[in-house]
Amino acid sequence: MHDPREPRDAHDQRRPTEAGSDDPGLLLDPDCFTFTKAIEDGYETFLAELNQLDSDEFLRWPHEDAFDGEWLVYPLVEHCRPEGFEVDMERHARRCPHSVEFLSRIPRLRGAAFSRLTPGSRIHPHCDHEVKGVIRAHLGLHIPDGSNLYFDETHHRWAEGKLLLFNGQERHSVVNESPVPRDILMVDIELVLREAAVAGVEWVPWCPER
Repeated sequence: MHDPREPRDAHDQRRPTEAGSDDPGLLLDPDCFTFTKAIEDGYETFLAELNQLDSDEFLRWPHEDAFDGEWLVYPLVEHCRPEGFEVDMERHARRCPHSVEFLSRIPRLRGAAFSRLTPGSRIHPHCDHEVKGVIRAHLGLHIPDGSNLYFDETHHRWAEGKLLLFNGQERHSVVNESPVPRDILMVDIELVLREAAVAGVEWVPWCPER
């Protein structure tokens, strides 16, 4: 696990493997999107406020059949809330004020949450049907060896302080086979046509023309 007081090593500085233009179900090139640097610039802010949270402040994802082990979340900007999932957003804003304020400056941001997968846990293959018209972005915070995002048999590892972008409508899964938690900031950003064109995105069912 990366100590924020020390520089990240060369492995962490590399971007995750990017998908080719003929494989839109995998990863997207972060350099094609204007929000990439804006979110990555908040890495130290997000990490510092994540680190001061107690583990019992996280909420267990309510759909128990979606995972094995423990999938925990800490919403910061509300987007889609599963039925019966109670979140005290005002308290969360008080606990992570700098993160919430930073996120409020990101254009077209639809939702954001810290997402923790505990050791030995996995999120089963699924599609994010509730987030049509957006890019799903993961900012690596605590990324141990053995934690990966899968598209079928193809896997990708997050990098601390870097965004990993993908089409949430494609079937994917997550595993953490390490002895420590994997933590990311999970963000949904509304996609616009000008960025979709640059990135070669053709799978978005709708996005504003601006």
